[in-house]
Order: sequence, then structure tokens, then C-alpha cells
Amino acid sequence: MSALGRARGALASRHIVVCVLVLVTSGLAIAGEKKQRPDWRMERLLIVGIPSFEVADWGEFLEGKEIPYRYDRRTHTIYVQADPLPVLEEAGKEEALAQTVKRGFLERKLEAQMRGEFPEVKDPRICLAFPTDGPIPVEDDSEPIAMVLAGGLRLEEMEQVKYRVADEVEGLPARNVIVMGGRWRPWPGYGGKIEMRTPRKSVAITQTARAEQ
Repeated sequence: MSALGRARGALASRHIVVCVLVLVTSGLAIAGEKKQRPDWRMERLLIVGIPSFEVADWGEFLEGKEIPYRYDRRTHTIYVQADPLPVLEEAGKEEALAQTVKRGFLERKLEAQMRGEFPEVKDPRICLAFPTDGPIPVEDDSEPIAMVLAGGLRLEEMEQVKYRVADEVEGLPARNVIVMGGRWRPWPGYGGKIEMRTPRKSVAITQTARAEQ
């Protein structure tokens, strides 16, 4: 892989890492905020991983539309109280925000679809990274990538989600979609190995049988 390709991969990976950080830390951060600001109990995720050069533009847009918001500097994330999809549709009219809005709208739309189709999944998160994001030129073979964080999915549902996301995002192959958080877990013997649910006891039994021989 060329240096340019590695740089592009680094940018995409950084966005995915930010998404994971948001999922892990936002609960703690929001809990702290809510103690001081009860009105923010119903806040909704708007945009994750906002480029630093867009922060002022987002603030100007939201304040101009009189939309209350909270900006988390640690994760470069904006939260709003309103339904995020109409807000993003309106933000898409702003040329300076159009590229980030495209990604954010797809993420929030897919999350809404997941909540409707899989009600047992709480607070799903979908993170997309496009080759056109960022200042570095794009290689011809660059492809989007996606990460889905959704606890509570069965194994077959994880496959459904993978292909659903790939179908909804132009140019995104299913092989580039990672789904995490399913409730399915492989047992110790998965993949053809002998299943040993109590390995210490099993080893002790084996040793005793050998000694008797």
C-alpha cells in the first residue's frame, strides 16, 4: 500500500475510533451534563467526529436556526434535543457542511431503521467513513467503511444488518461493514475443537484416567 493509501486509511480509522469513543464515553459525559442541565435528558446524537474547521460553521448554523445543541469537544460530537434527521436535512443546504451532513444523515437514518426493525437493540450506533472525507486526495480503489455497534443482535440478524447497511450506502461493499455487539458468542468448542465447559475439571479427570491405566 502506498503512503497515500496508508494516510487515507488512517483518517478513516480515526473516525471509526472516534465513533467507538463516543459510544463508550457519551453515557458518562451525558450523565454528568444531565445533573446540571435537566432539560437535556432527551438529547439526540446529531453528528460524530466533526472536523475542527467545521465547528464554527455548525455553531453558526444551529444558533441561526435557534436549535439548542451541546458540543462535546472531547469526541467532536454535537447533540440536539430535536429529531436529528430534519435538522440534518436543513443543514445539508449549507455548502460548508454538506459533506459531513451526507455522512451524518446516513448514520442517523440507518440507526432509526435499526431501532424500528430490532426493538431489542438499545441505542445502536452506525459509523461511516468515506474516502472523500478529509483533505487528502483519494485513490481510485478507495472504498467506504462502516462499523455498526448494536448489542442484542442474534448471529443471523448481524448478517442482515451488514447487508442492509451495504445496500443503503453507495459504494460500500458488505466486506467493509463490521458489526459488533451481538448477543451471540462462540462456545469453547466452536470451529471443530472439543467443547470443554469446565476445563480444569476435565483435565483432572483425564489425568486420573491416565494414572489408572
